[in-house]
Amino acid sequence: MLGFFLVDIAAAYELVFVTGRVPGDTGQPIFVGNSALATKRIRPDHMILSPALFKCLKFARISAPYLRTSDHCLLGYVLVVPEVVTEC
Repeated sequence: MLGFFLVDIAAAYELVFVTGRVPGDTGQPIFVGNSALATKRIRPDHMILSPALFKCLKFARISAPYLRTSDHCLLGYVLVVPEVVTEC
């Protein structure tokens, strides 16, 4: 249900979902569960950018949860931003 609101917000403000649109991020599930019995894998976390910042996005890295203290994988993104910004 909340995903529909996120899509509405992105559309209203002309934002771009990064999920599955950059090398290293194939839309893979990042929720890994919080117990040995957890089998459901989903993608509840997303990054949303302006079109100008999206053009600066080079790659993503999805890593395993840090020290097993989280039930979500880590999302890392690299953006290369020019010295002079021509768009806002």
